[in-house]
Amino acid sequence: VREERGLAYAVYSYRAAYEDAGFLAIYAGTAPDRVHETLGVVDEQLDLLVREGLPADELEAAKGHLTGSLAMSLETSASRMRRLGRCDQAEGEIPSLDELVARVEAVTTDDVARVIDRVLRDAPRTLAVVGPHDDVVGAAEALAVHARRQNRARAVLLEAIDRTVVVRAPDQP
Repeated sequence: VREERGLAYAVYSYRAAYEDAGFLAIYAGTAPDRVHETLGVVDEQLDLLVREGLPADELEAAKGHLTGSLAMSLETSASRMRRLGRCDQAEGEIPSLDELVARVEAVTTDDVARVIDRVLRDAPRTLAVVGPHDDVVGAAEALAVHARRQNRARAVLLEAIDRTVVVRAPDQP
């Protein structure tokens, strides 16, 4: 999206995990005239993950990034306290840094494949667009067409609130 095609000035993913729910989000900061192409490339990459899985070298790179980030998270008192609170609430325990690193290192490509299958295969997607759209409803309609083309929803509910457009399958909360 960014390095190979230059479609976005920033692109990244993040997740939020709670006791009984969570989400995976992908952010792409792009120009309004490149939204559709950017969405197409993101969809292609997600579909590629579902079809072929995560290559072993990318898993190893992700593990290295995550274990390095864990070590960096101990640099400030505030980040240490956030980690302790999050661990206590989410897991009911506070594992040591060594235990966390061991858990990360134990992740296999099969583990990742199970998560990809559960989170991405045939899952409806929600899309939010924020930007300087003169015609927010027109932008929403164009994005709904994209969602239908990708077979992500049989019908789409559009919400245009201020300068934000949300496109989602009607059965999603």
